[in-house]
Amino acid sequence: MLASPDRGWLAIDPKGIVGPREFDYCNIFTNGTLEQAHQNFDSRLYIVSTTAHIDPVDLLGWIAAWSALSGLWHLEDGEDMLAQFSHSITALALHRLDMRIRAGSG
Repeated sequence: MLASPDRGWLAIDPKGIVGPREFDYCNIFTNGTLEQAHQNFDSRLYIVSTTAHIDPVDLLGWIAAWSALSGLWHLEDGEDMLAQFSHSITALALHRLDMRIRAGSG
């Protein structure tokens, strides 16, 4: 039950975990179809990094790590197509990261 008549709305699984906030944005980059995720990648990167005041280079590193891990979990579950989707986002994030590092900009 999400609400209690006596106490109102209740929290689900409130662990109070603390960590880098970049992680919380990573799943946004795999939303939609594969085509949409690729088409919207750069605009999503700009919007998230600008709105959340996150260095785009740091965000790209987190996206690459998160999507690689997500892809591995999909492989463990026998979900090959979802793994390919996630790993294509990993490759895209690494490519964008490489471009920024070579250009010497964030």
